[in-house]
Amino acid sequence: MPGGNGKEFLLRVPEVTWGPFRLRNVLFVSRPNEIYSPGTFETPRPISGALGGNVLKNFRVEIDYPDGATYLEQAAGDFDADMNSAGLVLDVDAANNLVVRAISSTAAALTERNVRPGDQILEIDGKREIPWKIIDASQALSGAVGESKRLLIKRDGIEVQTSVVVAGLL
Repeated sequence: MPGGNGKEFLLRVPEVTWGPFRLRNVLFVSRPNEIYSPGTFETPRPISGALGGNVLKNFRVEIDYPDGATYLEQAAGDFDADMNSAGLVLDVDAANNLVVRAISSTAAALTERNVRPGDQILEIDGKREIPWKIIDASQALSGAVGESKRLLIKRDGIEVQTSVVVAGLL
């Protein structure tokens, strides 16, 4: 996870009731305490919890700061595919290159054979971003389970065309 210490874990809960809302396939992630400290988020107190990005994906959120209220309106949506991905753990190195740091243990066998930690991703399905943002690359590597994604990677200074397969990670 970006900003983490490499020891975080993801947990998918099949259903959560939050006030009047029933949320399906909610993701939770562990974070080191220092991630949500007053110094890092300019908050008056440490943050005691945070919602995963998929939780509010299908909500319209309105924050009334003067009255200290938050209003939520839920739109129809499907969270089932939130964790369908090629299973590559991505990072950006000091030179702004998109780099594979690890491969999920639940990634497809083809992905495990074709990609190695340390590979630099140059293109995903013919799309090249300079520099890649991790969120954009993650979305480009997501899709329907079994879908193939073409990659152009650089390994040991050599550009290689390869492919990965989207899998249900959680």
